[in-house]
Amino acid sequence: MWAIPFHNIDPIIFRITPSISLNWYGLSYLAGVIFVMWKSEKMARKYQPEFPTDIFKNFMFWTMMAIVIGARLGDVLFYNLHYYWHHPLEILATWKGGMSFHGGLIGSLFVTIFYTRHHKVKLTKFGDILGVNAPVALMFGRLANFINGELYGHISDVPWAIPFPKGGYTPRHPSQLYEALLEGLFLHLILRAVYKRYNKRPGIVSASFLIGYGLARFSVEYLREGEALSWFPSSPITGGQLLSLPMIASGLIWLVFVLFCKKPKL
Repeated sequence: MWAIPFHNIDPIIFRITPSISLNWYGLSYLAGVIFVMWKSEKMARKYQPEFPTDIFKNFMFWTMMAIVIGARLGDVLFYNLHYYWHHPLEILATWKGGMSFHGGLIGSLFVTIFYTRHHKVKLTKFGDILGVNAPVALMFGRLANFINGELYGHISDVPWAIPFPKGGYTPRHPSQLYEALLEGLFLHLILRAVYKRYNKRPGIVSASFLIGYGLARFSVEYLREGEALSWFPSSPITGGQLLSLPMIASGLIWLVFVLFCKKPKL
């Protein structure tokens, strides 16, 4: 069985002190959020000039807090409830990894609703712009997963299989890169095209994001070493697939609503 050689990339970029360091995982979150807010601000000036100046830049702090808290709590509640129940202080150790996309999405959704209501802008228009650019942040996150050698795929003999140290040095699908492409780059390009065509129909892009991410995640999970949900440990499908199903359903319902409701108030 031949595979691409893989060295154990250090997840830490550099250490400031023995207990303080800069790692790829944290940097990817920061870089992703900065890009999304910067690009969203540019799109708002072009397509939604009625938005307050710097509305996305001012949103950056709140969305970062929402993503980190939501993603961490999502990992605790969805995947590792039993462990954290007995080790509650470990919940604060976010630098060790353990972040759930679906939890981060829920957290950012709540903050977005309150933020848009406070600034009196339409949630659908605001969410559409975020939906176009959010996949880029997801791509950064998956690349960080690859660097960390985590969330790898099933054992495989495909020519591009990679032996991950945490996976026993057995060649596996680099599912992190599959997700970086499908959930990240490809989804971003598709949603950008959708936005250019349908930006006058608020809600279509955000619905397409939910559907597109859910389908991409559900598909890649077949090649990834999936985790079971704490609530459904014996499910025939993975936890990521279970969480993606309501995401796809919500996107479809939302899409029907925005297509057939002549004057949506959101």
